[in-house]
Amino acid sequence: MPSSNSKLATEVVADSVRSFRLDAPRAALVMVDMQYASAHRATGLGRWLDTLGVPPEQAAYRFDRCEQVAVPALRRLLAAFRERGSAVIHVRLGSSVPECRDLAPGLQHVEHVIGNYVGTREYEGLDELAPVDGEPVVTKLTVSAFTSSNLDQLLRNLGLTQLVVCGVSTSHCVDLTARDAADRGYEVVIAEDACVEDTPELHEMSLKLFAQLFGRVASSADVIDELESSIHGQGVPST
Repeated sequence: MPSSNSKLATEVVADSVRSFRLDAPRAALVMVDMQYASAHRATGLGRWLDTLGVPPEQAAYRFDRCEQVAVPALRRLLAAFRERGSAVIHVRLGSSVPECRDLAPGLQHVEHVIGNYVGTREYEGLDELAPVDGEPVVTKLTVSAFTSSNLDQLLRNLGLTQLVVCGVSTSHCVDLTARDAADRGYEVVIAEDACVEDTPELHEMSLKLFAQLFGRVASSADVIDELESSIHGQGVPST
């Protein structure tokens, strides 16, 4: 029986991946799939669930969290990164054809049904999170942004080695993009309050597993504080 002072192996590993601090010149905000396809209750996924007769309360957590928690957090992050001259990269999932046959097989049916292809409202990012001049928009065809886009090359060309990943949804596109980034050597933080998920259980479990090996989990406020501290040369310990 381990003593009360001993740590589990997963806790020891988690401590090691939390040791970095965000450095504004090397950091990028990577916002994943905050589109009308899956991040708005009146379009795309939200409209489809209503058509299927899914009771509104079953989808309420996802869309309430999106509107009341994630979008406000993302707006704060966008403002903080822009004010400090740090990079912002918008990632979207979407097809170039209405049949969505260029997407990964597991995505084709759902994205076709919700209408996530070029020329539709669903393909577009939420208006309140729109890119400003100079911010790249990366289009992906798979769950992870690294599998089917130029994201990795873009980051390396820009000299960016730290990523703050957020968006839709915690357990799928956000998680897999963040894990793939860590596997490629990036230092990765998931901004937990800037992510959207279907249930609190899925959200919390995804973050717990990510933090065991791949990177850090932090609030948007902590991310902003770290960016500010790095600019003033103060540095703050990661927790």
